[in-house]
Amino acid sequence: MRLFLGTFAKIYEYEKFQKEFNKHFDGNWTKEENLHTTIKFIGDIDDVTPIKEALSNITYLRYKRVEFNDLELFEIPNKILYCTTKSQELESLHNEVLNRLNFLDLESKEFIPHITLLRIKQIKDDSYKEYLKSFEDRKVGYLKLKLVLVKSTLTSNGPIYEIIEEF
Repeated sequence: MRLFLGTFAKIYEYEKFQKEFNKHFDGNWTKEENLHTTIKFIGDIDDVTPIKEALSNITYLRYKRVEFNDLELFEIPNKILYCTTKSQELESLHNEVLNRLNFLDLESKEFIPHITLLRIKQIKDDSYKEYLKSFEDRKVGYLKLKLVLVKSTLTSNGPIYEIIEEF
């Protein structure tokens, strides 16, 4: 099973948001029900029992609302539009998960809490830069902290997510 630990998110007026950005970009939007922040990507695992046991009594600020208030365009290696937050709660949760799962020897990269919105195929013009600036410190979306273990099945129509466990 291809797994990750994360928490699902909401974007304010997502359809309106998509229409506005479609003036500037062509690409594949994340389905609304799939919007999430990955706390830790685990990868292919056959037995989830050790993960469940390691996280069974994890403590964090459950259901704490975390606002996402900045949009960024990531351009290397792929062009991706995402929103970010500077949430200490997400950072703490990420660190606690790493500590509890250190027996898995997972790859460790810098944690950048974000919600992937759009995988960009084409930028239509440079006017998107001004439009992006209009989102500085503007509330884009939110999540309520609820750590879940998710099975991710990749298909030609996009990923299918199935919650395996809630912590």
